Amino acid sequence: ETIYEKYVDPEHLAILVDYMKTVGARYYLQCRSGRYGTSDITEQEGALFAGDPGTKEKREEIFGKITTDNHPKLRRDVNKFAYYEANADIDTIRKNLGDYFYVMESSFRLSEKSDGEVTIRGITKATGMQIYLNAAGIGREDVIAFGDGPNDHEMIDFAGVGVAMGNASDD
Repeated sequence: ETIYEKYVDPEHLAILVDYMKTVGARYYLQCRSGRYGTSDITEQEGALFAGDPGTKEKREEIFGKITTDNHPKLRRDVNKFAYYEANADIDTIRKNLGDYFYVMESSFRLSEKSDGEVTIRGITKATGMQIYLNAAGIGREDVIAFGDGPNDHEMIDFAGVGVAMGNASDD
């Protein structure tokens, strides 16, 4: 049973896709129906994720398959946007994308350039936890959350007990 869904609206998705092209970023869209990227990321995924976490099969086992979609602005089920190798730093990207989006460092630093994740501002893992806990009648003091990346901060802070994993980033 789905309790809550929130997707990037079409107007803002178009702004995001167009902006990422201007900064030369490779990207994929995380959607309810799967992960989608333009042909440049699906063809070069091995080089982008080289060595960590290994083979294409292992990456697909961990993250799921990235399906080619050369018309990303037409997707209507986007909940996260991951970008790599942008020719702009994260502060510049935040400023240029505006208040609708929340831009954070990537959980997986894959390049010397800017890598990050973009979501709708106010929609975090902590938001999802709160919605679920309300529906299930559980208090946050009864929750333990584990995380290892920048996109886990709010969740760790929200939970009754929050644990940063041993491999957690310094961010």
